[in-house]
Amino acid sequence: MHPEGTALELRVDPHAVQVVASDGGGAGPLPLRRDEPIQAARIVRVRERYGIEVMQGGRHFATWIDRAGVRLDDDLQARLLDRVPDWALFGMLGALLATATGLLPVLGTLGELRRLYTLPPGARPQPHELLVQRERTLRNAALSGAALLPLGAFSLYWGARSLFGV
Repeated sequence: MHPEGTALELRVDPHAVQVVASDGGGAGPLPLRRDEPIQAARIVRVRERYGIEVMQGGRHFATWIDRAGVRLDDDLQARLLDRVPDWALFGMLGALLATATGLLPVLGTLGELRRLYTLPPGARPQPHELLVQRERTLRNAALSGAALLPLGAFSLYWGARSLFGV
């Protein structure tokens, strides 16, 4: 297919969609979200943008390009949706929720420790008690951080993979 008013070509076969410009550039192969065969494809022009809609497995997926064939919707969200499996997206969301949930108690105890240090000298606990509470709070913070580290690494891996196309 050739979008009207451009030197672009949209090549569609059962398992691939590619946008090629006359100079050999263009968006290249568009990532597909499913392994199923392509059932239909169409191009729609809206001012100076072209929408490419692909149907796979009864679901429609769209991307936008300009007259030169450059993708306009190639942001992190589009890359995550295009390149990361659904289970990994749910895992990343779970990691975010687990991190927030796991850090709330730690941040609360760190805030309480800070409050104790700002009390007037007469109302402040004994230095030995402050030291014990400080060590316990920092140990719990380190343990929480170590427990959450694999979740952060998981999210970082999939984020980098989607951003850099690894």
